[in-house]
Amino acid sequence: MMTLWRHVAALLVAALVLTVALPAAAKADAPRRVALMVANGAYLHAGSLKNPVSDAQLVSGALKAAGFQIVPADPNLGIGPFRDALRRFRSNAVGAQVALIYYAGHGIEARGKNWLIPTDAILQQDADLDYEAIDLDLVLSATEGADMRVVILDACRNNPFGHSWHRTQRAVGQGLAPIDVDDVLVIYSAAPGQTASDGRGANSPFAEALNRRLPQAGLPIQLLGGMVRDDVLRATGQQQRPFISASITGTPFMLVPGASAPSPAAEALSAAASVAPPTDARSIEMMFWQSASTSEDASQLKAYLSRYPNGSFTDLAKARIASLERPTPTVATGPAKDRNLPAPAKLDPHAMELAYWNSVSGSGDIGQLSAYIDEYPSGQFVRLARAKIAALTRPAAPVTSSGGASANTAAPRPVNAAGPANGPAGTRQIAPSSGRFGGSDDYVCNNGPPSDPRTVEACKRLRGTPE
Repeated sequence: MMTLWRHVAALLVAALVLTVALPAAAKADAPRRVALMVANGAYLHAGSLKNPVSDAQLVSGALKAAGFQIVPADPNLGIGPFRDALRRFRSNAVGAQVALIYYAGHGIEARGKNWLIPTDAILQQDADLDYEAIDLDLVLSATEGADMRVVILDACRNNPFGHSWHRTQRAVGQGLAPIDVDDVLVIYSAAPGQTASDGRGANSPFAEALNRRLPQAGLPIQLLGGMVRDDVLRATGQQQRPFISASITGTPFMLVPGASAPSPAAEALSAAASVAPPTDARSIEMMFWQSASTSEDASQLKAYLSRYPNGSFTDLAKARIASLERPTPTVATGPAKDRNLPAPAKLDPHAMELAYWNSVSGSGDIGQLSAYIDEYPSGQFVRLARAKIAALTRPAAPVTSSGGASANTAAPRPVNAAGPANGPAGTRQIAPSSGRFGGSDDYVCNNGPPSDPRTVEACKRLRGTPE
């Protein structure tokens, strides 16, 4: 009898060991996802920011729900602790499935680079940036070694240091500039030249959107930035537009797996349709096309054609499919001139831009026109897009009781979308703009013609010197 009890006890102990060991082993085998949260709000020599710490806490909770391990870092980092945190994170990122850095605080562009500002920076001149600020390239390099690299910058805020700098390069008055880095997803809280809203509560609209989207089951990371962008646009009444810079794989990757879908393209459509307004069919088609067009899989392009047989991008989709399915010709030996091989067909970038413009030009939606400017900042229709936005945001002139214009208020002068406004040669009227930032000195100084008196006065008030 004693022997029987000993066997039973041994079996119970073995079962208990397996119960504890198996989940631990499964957890050890799970892909690592690491994140670093940097929240700088208590600046010693610049205006304090109220939300970075609470925003970082909110986003940190969302990342934990998505399976991330948060690498410890104190809030309000000076230059030394900031560099140390990046050094520690780099060692954690090596071999990880996903390495993500979230930064909230002051961020500026100067001397052709983007800089994140530690809390102890003084920055009396732009030459001090090398010694007192963090080059964004250093932040990006801290994610190297991971399969998927993500950097989220809630840093498009006014530069509190640049009013006394000698401006020999691009303007440093507002926000960050877009970057072009391969194999990394960068999400900005606002488009270049815009200021990010702190919101009315404890968290910014950008942080609230991240909190909603990061743990969303079945959402491909390729669509994460677009979902956050749409959420913030709605929350701010089209005033703040997050900006996405991405050069990552087209194979859908989900932070939180969801229900299986028939195909990656159909999955992208489902994710887009779940958050887009039911009447905004054009935006849903645009998101479907963006997901399918970046893939090397012809089946995704065929899924787009099946869904939108008369869509805005059908010709481009057919050309892309033909290019992907064209058999590779046998390369003969001998000089290149004797091979007589046809050059592979390529998508014409001008045709793609034209198709994009045609899809938004007839719309009265400021968000879609602004999205075109973000996608093609030097495009051939940028002036037309800006003119349409100006026309849509121009306030109506006050009228008297008799229906005429007020005697004390001049009616706004019309803007010619193809060139300067009607007025003196060589001048152009500044299109009035409604909203939080449209009539500010920042907007006039950075968007008005350099020779316009309003531009000159706005720049003097803002920085002490004209453009």
